[in-house]
Amino acid sequence: MKAMSEKRNFNNKTVTFIWHPAKQLNLPVWQVYVFCVTKDNKVVLVRDKGENRFTLPGGRTKAGEKAEETAKRETKEEAQIKLKNLFLLGSLEVVSPNEKNKIQRHHQQVRFISRVPFNNQFIPGKYLETEERILIEVGKLPNYLSWLKYPTGKAQYRAFLRHIKK
Repeated sequence: MKAMSEKRNFNNKTVTFIWHPAKQLNLPVWQVYVFCVTKDNKVVLVRDKGENRFTLPGGRTKAGEKAEETAKRETKEEAQIKLKNLFLLGSLEVVSPNEKNKIQRHHQQVRFISRVPFNNQFIPGKYLETEERILIEVGKLPNYLSWLKYPTGKAQYRAFLRHIKK
């Protein structure tokens, strides 16, 4: 599997996205997301308070935290699921030379996948930010995650589908 890239414009600034399958790069980790998949191939999504959109569990890394640690912490906080296994799906390299913050100019967003049991109770607001947790069919995931419509997002989705079919 080889890397693939695309350029997009945000507020008249060009940002380059490069998907690196099955790799974590030697770059700062800005964000981590986890595709949490149940035994019947449903994906866990969460919705934060005040938000209309659902996302994969995940978030920003804390100082000194490894991507795997962020994945476990964020999934516990947002989805109230304790991860026991993590598989590296890949990294999305982001190059945005016009950003003021040095890390935001060139960083990575790491994607993991984890098979999860889904038998625990969800308590809205337990960790303050997440209001709702849902399960969706794998094929409906692009209806919820708008970034999957872009070329690098489609590549991530294909990698995800290949992995769950193993």
